[in-house]
Amino acid sequence: MLGENFRSDGRVVQTRITNEQKAAQQNMYATQQLMSASIAQQREAVLREQDERLAAEIARRKTQAVREAKNVQRICEQSEELRALEEKLKAAYMNKERECQIKESAHLIAKQAESESIMAQTMEADRQRGLQAEAYREYLRQQDGRAMRAELDKQVQEKMTLKAEAYQQFLKEKEMVDKVVEAIIEEDRRETEARHAKEKEIKSYIDAFIVQQEEYKHKRRVEIEEENAKIRAYAEHVMAREQAMRLEREKDQNAKDAALEKISGDMAA
Repeated sequence: MLGENFRSDGRVVQTRITNEQKAAQQNMYATQQLMSASIAQQREAVLREQDERLAAEIARRKTQAVREAKNVQRICEQSEELRALEEKLKAAYMNKERECQIKESAHLIAKQAESESIMAQTMEADRQRGLQAEAYREYLRQQDGRAMRAELDKQVQEKMTLKAEAYQQFLKEKEMVDKVVEAIIEEDRRETEARHAKEKEIKSYIDAFIVQQEEYKHKRRVEIEEENAKIRAYAEHVMAREQAMRLEREKDQNAKDAALEKISGDMAA
C-alpha cells in the first residue's frame, strides 16, 4: 500500500509538471504570435505611410512640372527665338523628370528590398527562437520539477528581456526611418531651391537676350539709315555733276551752233 501510494504521488507530480509545461508552452507560443503580429502590423504601417508619402510627392512634382511647363510655354510664345529655346528647355525638363523617376524607382526598390530583408531576418529569428524553445522543452522534460520551474522562470525573464530589446530595436528603427524621411524632405527642399534658382537664371538670360536683340535691331536700323543717307548724298552728288556736265555740253553746243550760224551767214552774204 505504501509503494502504491508513493507511485500514485509520483504520477500526480508528473501530471502536474506536464500540465505546467503545456501551460508554459501555450503562453510562450501565444506571446510569440502576438509579438510577431505586432511587429508585422507596425512594419506594414510604416511601409504604407512611406508609399503614401512617395505617391503624394510624385503627384505634387508632376503637377508642379505641368505648371512650370505652361509658364515657360506662355513666355516662349512671344518670340521666334524663344520658341526655339523652348524646345531645348522641354528636352531638358524631360530628361530631368526621367532622371527623378529613375532615382525614385531605385529608392523605392531599395526600400522594398530592405523591408523584405528585415522581414526575412525577423522570421528567421522567430524560427530560431522556436527551435531553441523546443530544445529547451526537451531539456525540461529530463529534469525534475524544481529545476524545470527555475528554468521556466529564467525563460520568462529572458522573454521579457527579449521583448524589451525588441522594443528598443523598434525605437531605433523608427528613429532611422524618421531620419530617412527628414533627409528626403531636405533633399526635396534643396531640389526645389535649385530649380527656382535655375528658373530665375533662365529668365534673366531670356531678358538679357531680348534686350540684346532690341539693341542690335536699333543699332542695325541706325546703320541702315546712315548707309541710305550716304547713298542718297552720293546719288545727289552724281546727279549734280551730270547736270553740270550736261549744261556745259549744251553751252558748248550752243556756242558751236552760233559760230556755225555766223559762218553760214557770212558765206551767204
